Amino acid sequence: MKGSLFLVVTVLLVIMCVSSFGQGPASSANGTIVTPPSSLVRGPGNVHTPMFIFIPDEGRQPNSPPSSAETPSSIACIYGVTTPTMGCPRNGSLVASGGSKAIAVVEYGNNSTAQSDFNAFSTQYGLPAQTLQFFCSCNSCPSSDGTGWDLEEALDVQYAHAMAPNAQIIVAEFCSDPIGDGTETDAGEAVAAVGGGEVSNSWTYDGGEFPEELGLDQYFTTPSVVYFASSGDSGWGPTYPSVSPNVVSAGGTHIVRDSNGNFNGEETCWSGSGGGISQYEPLPQYQFILGNILRTHRGTPDLSADADPNTGVAVYNTTYCGGWCEAGGTSVASPVLAGIVNNTGTFARSTSSELNTAYGWYRNPGLYHKYLYDITQGSNGGNGGGAKFGWDRCTGLGSPRDLPVSTSSWTQANEFISGATGSVSQIDIGIGIVSGTNSFYAALYSVSGGEPATLIEQWSDLSSSTTFGQCCGLVSITGITGVSLTAGTSYFLVLGPTNLSSSTLDMWNLNSTGATETVLYANNGCENGTGNNCSWNSRGTQTLGAFDVIGSTGPSGEGKLPPQATFFSDLGTGTNVYQCCAGWQVAGSGGDGAKRLANAPMK
Repeated sequence: MKGSLFLVVTVLLVIMCVSSFGQGPASSANGTIVTPPSSLVRGPGNVHTPMFIFIPDEGRQPNSPPSSAETPSSIACIYGVTTPTMGCPRNGSLVASGGSKAIAVVEYGNNSTAQSDFNAFSTQYGLPAQTLQFFCSCNSCPSSDGTGWDLEEALDVQYAHAMAPNAQIIVAEFCSDPIGDGTETDAGEAVAAVGGGEVSNSWTYDGGEFPEELGLDQYFTTPSVVYFASSGDSGWGPTYPSVSPNVVSAGGTHIVRDSNGNFNGEETCWSGSGGGISQYEPLPQYQFILGNILRTHRGTPDLSADADPNTGVAVYNTTYCGGWCEAGGTSVASPVLAGIVNNTGTFARSTSSELNTAYGWYRNPGLYHKYLYDITQGSNGGNGGGAKFGWDRCTGLGSPRDLPVSTSSWTQANEFISGATGSVSQIDIGIGIVSGTNSFYAALYSVSGGEPATLIEQWSDLSSSTTFGQCCGLVSITGITGVSLTAGTSYFLVLGPTNLSSSTLDMWNLNSTGATETVLYANNGCENGTGNNCSWNSRGTQTLGAFDVIGSTGPSGEGKLPPQATFFSDLGTGTNVYQCCAGWQVAGSGGDGAKRLANAPMK
């Protein structure tokens, strides 16, 4: 279905075409926007990068970062990844810290200087060093040097790293088609193998949408991975894979600075940001709240970030730019958003789970305006393509503003030994009933060195409602498949909050023994939600419990149910029910720093 990727490359000079996109507000630098060969549209079946290069009127200076370009520190400041610096200056704001697990970026071919350029970029901005991981999904990935795809690769790895410096960056390379070559699948599996994370796609198929796309949505569903994709570079109209319901569609903005170069919190819609209503993709559940706008089909984008080449970002690339240059397009937005979400530490089970959270904020105006900036000015053309209050077809829900962070000091982990060998079908958890907006996740891990090691399975967006005893809620995770435990083997059940509001309050004093906020296992150095290189660290000898793991020990016989098994049980019954009140509890009061998962010794 998809044709081969055709690259236009000359021997000594790469011809660049002047883009038709207009200049932004007066706060932008004056210059010319050019299109690299990788961003030229060659017709259906091909792929291209939604990326442009900004050349200031005074010319490009490859030996130093462009003075007009946004930087890792200014982008982190604008989107609330770091403590804000007044005006979010391009130089002088704080660089991000944090991030974990992995972010994969999907790229055409291999850029010979990707690692050395990454090193130069990291050194320039004081970011930690890292050895990138590369793999090619076809027999031999061609060189991308001098094609524009090399600049795309540099942009993606550098800005995913800039937003989440401690996440491992994986470069997944394809030869002609990122889905047909198996690269998208391989990228998801590589991220899942290290416990989950994100996959960023700064590419799009030429021609927007096509009927066959419905059959490709399955390639963006690896468990524990959230997929991002650029929404496009031609303004009005959705593109694939961004329009897939299994992908966070990354739209584009223009960053507004005043005459003194200060950012005062405003962004506008970038005219090139792709977006619109799908012809083929049905309305996903997380967008039901937009049914009066979208009717029966998926709408894009979901979230947005800087993309206008006039307010582009500084990138270091030797083989195309000969050093520093300024790049824009929704090619910027995808890795930036992937890195920002990684830095929150929430690690949703899937893209749908991630978007359920974002559109859940939209249902609550207080949370929506706390975590996202609603962009209301600018247009990407077309019918209804202008930015407006609430979700729109240019910037979606808007851009991030200080997204809620899940810190490991709020996370409890309980080690248990399986009493049987077989398949898990259900986990019941006793958790303190609370009022306000609240939810939590549960994750099952293997054990290595007495610490949670490899993620086996994770369940998100859980909440307590059913009364269990006098002070607990009972959460039953049912219909579990593909999870097997071995008798005598240790595992960890990890619980953590995913959505606590400032109105979340305790209904019961569960710490009656006086052991407040005792943490059995927590990330060392992260007690206040900050700290680098955190590791699991034993904090006490209490025996927590308050959950049952049940399932079967074998297949069902003819006309018979499979043999039932209890792998672990500590919920208790009768008078022992109070142990769950002294076990897991979702709690929170006031600001983010007071939100926690608290526990006390078992009775």
